[in-house]
Amino acid sequence: MNHPAPFGASSRRRSAVRARFTRFSPTPRRARMLLALAFAALLLAPSTAFAAGRLEPTVAASPTSDILPCTRTVKSFTAAAVAAARDASGVNGTVCFPAGTYPGDLTASVAGQRWQLDDDAKLTGILQITAAHVTLYNGQIVRPVVDRWLASVQIRADYATIQSVLFSGGGTGVGVYGKDYGRILSNRFTGLTGSAVSVWSEGVGADYTYIKSNQIDQTKTFQVSPITSRGNESGGHGGVQNYRTTIRGNIINQGAGNIGWFGIELKQSKGAVIDSNTITGGIVLLSLPETDKAVIRWNTFDLRGTAHWGIEVGNAYDAFVSENTFIGDGRTGVDYALEMNTNPLRTIVTNNTASNIRTLVAIAGDYHQILDNCLTNVAYATEFMLNGGPHIVVKGNGPC
Repeated sequence: MNHPAPFGASSRRRSAVRARFTRFSPTPRRARMLLALAFAALLLAPSTAFAAGRLEPTVAASPTSDILPCTRTVKSFTAAAVAAARDASGVNGTVCFPAGTYPGDLTASVAGQRWQLDDDAKLTGILQITAAHVTLYNGQIVRPVVDRWLASVQIRADYATIQSVLFSGGGTGVGVYGKDYGRILSNRFTGLTGSAVSVWSEGVGADYTYIKSNQIDQTKTFQVSPITSRGNESGGHGGVQNYRTTIRGNIINQGAGNIGWFGIELKQSKGAVIDSNTITGGIVLLSLPETDKAVIRWNTFDLRGTAHWGIEVGNAYDAFVSENTFIGDGRTGVDYALEMNTNPLRTIVTNNTASNIRTLVAIAGDYHQILDNCLTNVAYATEFMLNGGPHIVVKGNGPC
């Protein structure tokens, strides 16, 4: 099913407008964020033709090094020809797509198949993966401007892999719908109007999604988070989760200001691991509403430009934040490495490196430990201590 509700909307801490999933303004969730953006505004003074007339594609050697022998090769540029090659290949077969444009919606419905595309093979319709252990490898997904929530590739079976594909245009790139062990690896996303990857629980959970080594560049979006996951819409703790989503080694450029939004946005996605990513642009770089036991490490959070919060811990418990790098616009600016919202508990912030930002941690909640962080040209280790409880430990933070 299509999902009209945008990511990043809805938790108790957000306004009624955001709870209705309509983002008509980039209104952040706290008064000081509004002031920060206002102050920042003062500081901060770019179609695919179908292959008509070609009756048969020419088989070309794939430039990739990981190609497998073809079980069947698609014989013409039609959805019927793709279906015929798919069915003839059988379980665990390799279906090869020579260079050319393949219009029409397609379904990968045979288990274990590998759809192997030439570099210049372009799929222009929607691809639904409905059988387990299917791999889409190489080639291009080239889509017109559509509803931003409509995914070009829809994972509707377990153990699907999307690897080394160029996504150009369309709404969402890859959607995962209540299925486990999806892998989105080494793809390039550009010119989309929606998220590069969105993970939906569908009421059952989409667990162990692995998103690694992708490059995402947003230029045509409006208030869109490039990677998103939603387990459920509750502002509490528990219920269906998208468990153990791992987001590793991606390069994410949200675009300036409202072209981006919340970077990596994970709601009710317990046990998420976010490591070794480089993120810039938008308003917030990583947001964790009600995502408990998240591990955030070895990332570079680049706050230079329009972003003002590196990590938002929103009503989340037991986040572990370690060995990350935060870079900002200067100690007199409005950049916060970590912003706490509502009532987070037991956040550990340790052994991070922050430079040229206003504040390492803006406090809310209780039982946090902020220990041994390396600060260079940082005005404050913490702010808003009065918003927190009496069991917060802050020590060993300062120059390296």
